[in-house]
Amino acid sequence: MSIIRKLGRLIFGASGDPAEHTQSVPHSVGRTVGELQGEPMSAWGNDDIIKGLQFLATLQLRTPLRVLLRHGEVHTDRNTRPPAITREGAEAMWAGIWLPKVFDGPPGGTMASDVGQIPADGGNYLPFLVAVREIVELSDSIESRTKWLREKPMVGNWKTYVEKHGGVDK
Repeated sequence: MSIIRKLGRLIFGASGDPAEHTQSVPHSVGRTVGELQGEPMSAWGNDDIIKGLQFLATLQLRTPLRVLLRHGEVHTDRNTRPPAITREGAEAMWAGIWLPKVFDGPPGGTMASDVGQIPADGGNYLPFLVAVREIVELSDSIESRTKWLREKPMVGNWKTYVEKHGGVDK
């Protein structure tokens, strides 16, 4: 028996024929998370365990306010595409991503951020980023916005976050 046939049997069962198994292969097999972005839940496969698609924003200072405010949003309609939260082009993948949600409740575990690992729900860092982005995205002068940022309370976690970003002068 050829090595190819043996591998086929290992992967596809007794017959070793992939053609016999194409009907049961989910749409998501062989597709990346990036390729599945914007697709309905039905395209992801695993309908028995996926409860929805959850949007996770990239928790960085550069992430737009409108994207941060959607962090943790869940889309549960299996037949419609999730809402477009990021813009097309360069922002589309770095600003946030839709991922399968298999458990009810807020996102568990941790995620990366500009200040290191934080709770996946954003913890105290998400409100900090939202407050900063609210000021940064004002239509006031740069001097006015800089003054607002310097006057924000520098206590508790926020002081730690400012220091992790290089301090108030940075």
